[in-house]
Amino acid sequence: MRSLEHLIGSQRSERPEIVGNFDIKQSLQLTGDISPSQITADQNDYNPPELSTAARLRLNSDAARNITGLQGGTDGRVLYIHNVGSFDIALIDESALSTAANRFALTANLTLAPDAVCELQYDSTSLRWRSVGAAGGGGGAAAATQAEMEAVSSTTVYTSPGRQHFHPGSAKGFVKWNGSTSTIDASYGVTSLTDNGIGDFTVNFATAFSSANYAPSGMVRKNSGTNGGVFMSIDNNTAPTVSALRIKNQDDGATLHDGLYACLSVFGDQ
Repeated sequence: MRSLEHLIGSQRSERPEIVGNFDIKQSLQLTGDISPSQITADQNDYNPPELSTAARLRLNSDAARNITGLQGGTDGRVLYIHNVGSFDIALIDESALSTAANRFALTANLTLAPDAVCELQYDSTSLRWRSVGAAGGGGGAAAATQAEMEAVSSTTVYTSPGRQHFHPGSAKGFVKWNGSTSTIDASYGVTSLTDNGIGDFTVNFATAFSSANYAPSGMVRKNSGTNGGVFMSIDNNTAPTVSALRIKNQDDGATLHDGLYACLSVFGDQ
């Protein structure tokens, strides 16, 4: 079998062309891996050094980042993008933040989870990068955006751990504490607990709600095993705010109790 170099010539300065069918009976190797500097901000018209000669981009980021467009598109060019980092990297579909000829034409935003790979091909007719395929770590599907999670309508995107929180059916925060010591035993979405006195606590949220129209739900256990129950209620004199909720634990005689076991969960929009 004649070598590929024999067929296309050895003049490296020219762009070789193969007309007709070409059978490869052994391995095909695409060289030209590059590992650009870590992505530390969303990228528009992304153009890392040596992109023009690369076959594979090995990307990593310091947090979940977006790429809205990629330079270097030429007719039929194939390019692989491999997320070698620890955070999601999303290719944004038809984003106006990048020049038209550098944009991605996808069915939806394509999120590359860590270790995921996608294959892109440049379409010179529509002047867009298109996804040929993807594999690994959920890279073949798009992660739902915050808006899609809140809308609860899409059936074509996946729920990523970092965005499950935005679903209206998910608690935005919870806290379990010992009222006698004001010790938080477990929590999520809660930064701290303020002890205002016996049976009087303020729960402080890590992320502010969109409004104070959220829905709290709580339970509390009495300090002793005597008959009678204790209920948790919103403080009558302190209106809920987007960042904090003041509650009181009291029995039906209006006596306040710290409660050895108290828990609160909150649902709403953030």
